[in-house]
Amino acid sequence: MRKAIKQKLKENIPEIENRVFELHETSAETQKPYIVLIKGIESKDSLWTGFKQTFEVFLYVSKDTFSSADELSKKVVSVLNKQQLQTEEAMPFTCIYDGSVSKDTADKEKNAISRGLVFSIMALQPDENKLDIQSDPFIETIAKWTETKYHDLHVYRQIWPVEYIRPAVLWRVAEDRFEAINSRSVWRYADVIGHVIGRTTNEQNKIVSDTIRKLELLVKIPQDIGYLTIINSNTNLSVDGFKEGQIKLTLRGKVKKEKENKPIMNSIYTNGTWR
Repeated sequence: MRKAIKQKLKENIPEIENRVFELHETSAETQKPYIVLIKGIESKDSLWTGFKQTFEVFLYVSKDTFSSADELSKKVVSVLNKQQLQTEEAMPFTCIYDGSVSKDTADKEKNAISRGLVFSIMALQPDENKLDIQSDPFIETIAKWTETKYHDLHVYRQIWPVEYIRPAVLWRVAEDRFEAINSRSVWRYADVIGHVIGRTTNEQNKIVSDTIRKLELLVKIPQDIGYLTIINSNTNLSVDGFKEGQIKLTLRGKVKKEKENKPIMNSIYTNGTWR
């Protein structure tokens, strides 16, 4: 991952002139501007995004101006944020910008002004891990509805695939609960999250807004047993579509109770006396 990130920065930010280093490779004499990469800790992020690896990207610019730090920050974020890269083993991963490490600092040892940016690296799960994810009828219903409404939108279920394609939406169940109707059926209530990622921010926001508007007008979505009723819906365009999801729905649908596997009573014996 480190090598892929370095190469991406070198190829797309000409003013650093290939100066992307490890921390121990720099000194006060190192020509500026330059970038230092520091690898963080790897952890399991979530079921739908896979493993998370953090990287801190430190920018070093001359002390005579803060504006160059601002300009370089914007370029680094533009080059890396929400971009798909590949390791040498052809394993795709996605960079997500998480903000600044701290305020700009005058680094006397390096004779520079430094600014740290934090990126989360999402290493998505290989396709074989999908075998552990069970198909969900509510997700199938909302996914198929989405596919009929947006022919150019790539629709995914429950987890992001390794090689997802923008524009895309991922539908997943956050949690569910059940309420008895009668001896044969129950209501299932499911909180469903929609993650939308576009090729541009405008495209992404438009997909979110259009989707929620169509769902609110629809109210009910046909499924195998009756309908899925949209009990509640809301959006938040300010959250990260990849990790958190901008669309939140509460869906209700009828499901059959599972038959209890009890032994059959073949006969009754009595001594002839009832009490």
